[in-house]
Amino acid sequence: MSRLFAFFARYKHWLVFLVLEIVALTVLFNDSLYHRSIALVATNRLLGRVNATISSVGEYVRLKEQNKSLLQEIASLEARYYMLERDIQRAAADTVRPVVFALDSGIRYSMPNYVTARVIRASNRKTDNYLSIDKGTRDGIAKDMSVMSATGVVGTVAAVSESCALVVPLINSKLRLSCRIKGRDFVGSLSWDNPSDITHARLSDLPRHATVKVGDTVVTSGYSFTYLPNLIVGTIENEELDHKSIQTTPEQQIDISSHTNFSSVPVRLATDFSRLSFVYVFTEQPSPEIQRLQDSLPTYGR
Repeated sequence: MSRLFAFFARYKHWLVFLVLEIVALTVLFNDSLYHRSIALVATNRLLGRVNATISSVGEYVRLKEQNKSLLQEIASLEARYYMLERDIQRAAADTVRPVVFALDSGIRYSMPNYVTARVIRASNRKTDNYLSIDKGTRDGIAKDMSVMSATGVVGTVAAVSESCALVVPLINSKLRLSCRIKGRDFVGSLSWDNPSDITHARLSDLPRHATVKVGDTVVTSGYSFTYLPNLIVGTIENEELDHKSIQTTPEQQIDISSHTNFSSVPVRLATDFSRLSFVYVFTEQPSPEIQRLQDSLPTYGR
């Protein structure tokens, strides 16, 4: 209490000045309409700034909640966008009729029944690659059904569950596919073993008297319980043959018998495995008896 009295005693002149100033201003503003209006304008301006500052502080305090709400809304919109994009892609894939048959001598092939499936997981940089698709037994998918893209052979269904399936593609070292060269009827075995190149495979075991031309189409031979004949696999390319180069033109032929060191010819695959989004599973059931014999082999040959 003594400190309070000491404070008043020390600053009494300033206190008296403030009291007299307040009284003077009160008399001034109450006595004159002009001065009263000035006071009201100044007061409103000051109160407006104070209210704006308080509002800004309140908005800043609520900013965290607003950000959280916006993030939730963005996540919801992204989910809706993803679902819409997926539906559009699936609708577009369903309208595609796979061009998978290489026609010979005017023979017409009826399009087999197939199921459109989306690739949900894929590997393409390993020695033994696999694809996962979003269709299973409830969609009519079964083991050992052939799988196609819009442009050619993809692989074989290796395992299947109720809602998804596992596919062994051509870019798997365990898969062997019996193929022939369209228009020449030379039959060989297609295989792949180069993880650094998923665009090419090798066609080997061709007859020694066989001659092939750069640009020849490679198709399935039909010597399989899984694949129909004349399904497009790829084309012969002018690249390395057994790690040795042969210089040819599209009009020149490669004589297998004249290159005894060449055990295979390079084939550019018709399917682009780096951009594979949708596939088509042919729902033809393989023969159970042939399937049992095929499964007894050590290599997953087709």
